[in-house]
Amino acid sequence: YANLQHCFSHWYVQFVMLGWTFALFYHLCNGIRHLFWDIGKGFDMDNLYKSGWAVLASASVLTIVTFVAALTGGA
Repeated sequence: YANLQHCFSHWYVQFVMLGWTFALFYHLCNGIRHLFWDIGKGFDMDNLYKSGWAVLASASVLTIVTFVAALTGGA
């Protein structure tokens, strides 16, 4: 366990984990966007751009919240 903690304390491992976390949340948020598309909502160009930016923003916020919680011990 100590070896794994030491490995995860390196900045480059944390950077990779940050990227993976963002990819996970981006995939989740874009999947929700596609669920709305499946029911026929949000196909006009204005909504397409807005929902695309909303996916990026929400994935970024979720990633930051997750990393802050992980680095502070969830407190």
